[in-house]
Amino acid sequence: MAPPRDKSCLEPVREFLNTLLSNALPPHKLKLKVNCPIILLRNLDSSNGLCNRIRMMCRSFGENIIHAEITVGQHIGKQVLFTRISLSPAENEGYPFHFKRKQFLVLLCFAMIINKGSTDENRDL
Repeated sequence: MAPPRDKSCLEPVREFLNTLLSNALPPHKLKLKVNCPIILLRNLDSSNGLCNRIRMMCRSFGENIIHAEITVGQHIGKQVLFTRISLSPAENEGYPFHFKRKQFLVLLCFAMIINKGSTDENRDL
C-alpha cells in the first residue's frame, strides 16, 4: 500500500501516537533550557559515568544533540553528548500495533534547597 500523497491526513494519527504513555518511553515533549538539570533514564555507558539516574546540567543544544555536563558522582565535570535513540514499548504493553519513537533518554529533574535564615526571630525557636 502506497503512502498517501496528502500528509495532512496523517496529522490526527501523529497527535494520537504522541499521547500514548508507556513505562518504556519518556514523555513525547521535552522542554529544556541551557543550565537546566536533567536526569538520564537508561544505562548508556557505565564506565564513563552514564548510568541510570545520573544528574547532569544542559550546556548547549544542537539540532539533534544535547551537550551536558555530569554534576554528581565519580565523573563530575565530564562533558557528554546525547543523540536521539529509537525506542519502542514492550510487547506486553497492550497496544494492538507496533510503533517506535526517536527520543532523548533524559528528563528534566528538579532539586530544591531551603536555607533557613539565622535572624534573631529564629534563635528563639
